[in-house]
Amino acid sequence: MRKITKGITPDWFEKWKKNFEIKNGRKPHYAGDFSADDADGGKRRNRLRKELVTEQGYICCYCMSRITADNASSHIEHFWPKGVFRDRDLDYDNIFASCEGNYQNDDYCGHKKDDWWDLDMIPPTDILVEKIFAYTEDGKIHSVSGKYADISQKMIDNMGLESFHLERNRRAAIENSEVFEEEEFSEEEIRDLIEFYDGTQEGKCVPYCKAIIDCLVRMI
Repeated sequence: MRKITKGITPDWFEKWKKNFEIKNGRKPHYAGDFSADDADGGKRRNRLRKELVTEQGYICCYCMSRITADNASSHIEHFWPKGVFRDRDLDYDNIFASCEGNYQNDDYCGHKKDDWWDLDMIPPTDILVEKIFAYTEDGKIHSVSGKYADISQKMIDNMGLESFHLERNRRAAIENSEVFEEEEFSEEEIRDLIEFYDGTQEGKCVPYCKAIIDCLVRMI
């Protein structure tokens, strides 16, 4: 997983919540209020999803696959499940964009996670998500031994991050990167490549960037 840096809560999002509370005398919730089953609810969901996708550099908050803001590519994901943590269901820091996560009945990411949660799980906004998982050249994801080994493995299992589909795509991304090039890179060149994959190009991250970075780091 790649750490996601959340920006300031969008003004329109905060204004909508405040206006709802003034009008209805209570705080709104995501289901039924913000995500109402009407045209306005659809417009709000689409607008929020677009902002989340842009904020994340057009990659899924869990697997780092390429996503866009359309319904077929991504959905709005609550890290702490909205049905359980109702006090956080419109907390912007708890809302992300996940891929649709299904390939030939091989579920992963937000749809696989569903309402699963664990008090020890690490959110995508915490830098720890870049330290408790490790990726290898074969595309596999591993829990890192130590204090967080148990929760990292639980997250892998409950988010389906060991999916054959994801493993195959990560392996392809790594193979298509500089990791498998015959040219020998200097340490400075490798560090430049790491910086490249850790950044964005025209606002977009490279899909599976953290998997590529892990492999580059081992080349130093």
